[in-house]
Amino acid sequence: MSEIRKNDHAGHRARLREQFIKHGINSFQQHQVLELLLFYAVPRRDTNELAHKLLNRFGKLSGVLTADIDELMSVSGVGEHTAIFLKAVFDIYAFYGNNDSNGKITVGNVFCADLYYHAAFDSADGEQFGVTVTDTDHTVLFTEGLPMPSERFDSEFLSQKIIETVLGAGGRRCMIVHFSPDKGVISDDERGFAGQIFSILAASGIEAEGYCAIYDNEITAIYQKTD
Repeated sequence: MSEIRKNDHAGHRARLREQFIKHGINSFQQHQVLELLLFYAVPRRDTNELAHKLLNRFGKLSGVLTADIDELMSVSGVGEHTAIFLKAVFDIYAFYGNNDSNGKITVGNVFCADLYYHAAFDSADGEQFGVTVTDTDHTVLFTEGLPMPSERFDSEFLSQKIIETVLGAGGRRCMIVHFSPDKGVISDDERGFAGQIFSILAASGIEAEGYCAIYDNEITAIYQKTD
């Protein structure tokens, strides 16, 4: 590699690190988040191309972080060291959420929710609804799967179960998830269902911060509160 290209790569890494320090991860695009991670697994190579290869292969950042080591190593340029590093990022996140005594895990945006719900519902058997109770800074207080209504999108039934769960956990905010192992697209019925739940919860003094539908490991934010 020429000295000029080495300097370009070093400058790019420095700029991305500085952006993270000054503006945080929410100022990044998905490929930039992945690049930042790869800096610490691939110290002397341009990581932009590798980040894009991984995203092309797995579709999105959470797809990369939830992939198996062998799947990651099937991508050209990813060796065992890099694959273990990327796999560990998600596994540590899941371990932290399951074991931290203070419960300091947050789901204040769709990317965090994506990772969190993959960890929480990865072993779910079939379709499931769930609710995560959060406090004012989005810290998770409690997460629980909900019983399936007899009619799939019965907003009154599910809202009542959510209200019981949220108030029982001592919270006033929540995020709702609909997990399905099947492929699918978000229907107008589900969008209306989510809106009805938000209205019912609001009337009970509960703030719904988001509704996430996960179909075949692909998350969609139907509603997301913005501060």
